[in-house]
Amino acid sequence: MKRKLAFICIVSASLLTGCYKEREPVSRGTPAPSVTIDDVKSDASKALNTASEYSSEQKKKMIQKWQEQRSAMDLQMEELKKKGEQLTADAKDDWNKKMTVLESKRQAAKEKIIEMENSTAEAWGDIEKGAVAAWDDFKNAFQDASKDFERKN
Repeated sequence: MKRKLAFICIVSASLLTGCYKEREPVSRGTPAPSVTIDDVKSDASKALNTASEYSSEQKKKMIQKWQEQRSAMDLQMEELKKKGEQLTADAKDDWNKKMTVLESKRQAAKEKIIEMENSTAEAWGDIEKGAVAAWDDFKNAFQDASKDFERKN
């Protein structure tokens, strides 16, 4: 998606700078050019607006998806915490350490989602990489903790 936006910007800039020529005086029998620099500027502006709108829509979809997944995982984490209370003392200590790590990863993912929510449509692509990494880290830690609990029971 960042490549599309970059491509549109490059093409637009090329059109704006490469197509501009000083107008030569038009002789009486020659028709005026059909495309003007103002036409090119207008089209480039429309292209940039369209790219920005697309980026904004993608950002909203990703945030909504992550919020839904996070809510579901929060419920599952509460279930795991309740189940963890039933473990023996030795297993419970290890389990509590895992839950502390999992909670910190959950918090990091949540902060990245908030950072994405507060970013502009143009800047969210850069923030997206960190958010994806934090989210994947949380998801993997959650899956590992779930599997670990199943092995202990």
